[in-house]
Amino acid sequence: MYAANEGNLDGIQEVLDSGVDVNFRDIDDRTALHIASCQGLTDVAAFLLDKGATVDPKDRWGSTVILTMSLVLPSLWMELNLRCFHAKNGASLLEVAMQSYV
Repeated sequence: MYAANEGNLDGIQEVLDSGVDVNFRDIDDRTALHIASCQGLTDVAAFLLDKGATVDPKDRWGSTVILTMSLVLPSLWMELNLRCFHAKNGASLLEVAMQSYV
């Protein structure tokens, strides 16, 4: 989480190489992708997605990565939406975000 917050791609790779799951959750159920998205770190978010990070897990407050991006960081959300259009079951990221709150 610290490496994601700091934008440290080498540090993230080191942690992943040690066997930590890319979707590891902290005490607030946040993933590194949640953290990178909130910080606006597009390169870290893209790296985590390439490593298999999921976009729809809910954190302690019920927020998903993609909903946060769509509301707070629309340019980052659009970039990642284009990057992984079929993130889950052939659905767009917007569809996945909406399903999370239905």
